[in-house]
Amino acid sequence: MTKEVHRHVCAIIFLFFFSAKVWRLYCNVNIENQLASVQRKPSV
Repeated sequence: MTKEVHRHVCAIIFLFFFSAKVWRLYCNVNIENQLASVQRKPSV
């Protein structure tokens, strides 16, 4: 395994984990916003 290939693999893994973390944060914010908007509506 050459250093160049190793660097590419590390970059891909880093991007994968980074995007997964960002996606999870984004989903959590969306879920919280949806819950807040649902709770804000008066229950009939």
